[in-house]
Amino acid sequence: MRIFHILRNLEVGGMERVAVLLATEQVRRKHSVAIAEVSPAVGDCIPVADSLRVFKAEKPPRALSPGSAFRLRRIICEFDPDVVHVHNTLALHHTWLASTLPFRLSCFGFRLCPIVFTKHGMD
Repeated sequence: MRIFHILRNLEVGGMERVAVLLATEQVRRKHSVAIAEVSPAVGDCIPVADSLRVFKAEKPPRALSPGSAFRLRRIICEFDPDVVHVHNTLALHHTWLASTLPFRLSCFGFRLCPIVFTKHGMD
């Protein structure tokens, strides 16, 4: 199975630890797994195994900007997941916007897939 995790970023924190541990276990079980950030980290980050593909955010998004949504959409199309697992609300907003954008020719192989949302902590 191709599993795609989307987080705010990989700065050290509980949610990030859970997501990386989950993704690492999924790789151990022979799944193809990737992680995407929607906002760049400014502090220390959780270490990630080389077996995990990580798409780093290039610049902070301005709220829900079409530019960051198109970038996320492009990454989702490139990875072509069977399921998308979104961690927390900021990542959910960006994923929702990316999923509602019109299809583009460069995204030919994109197919609909389930989106799973996990709410971590109290934010």
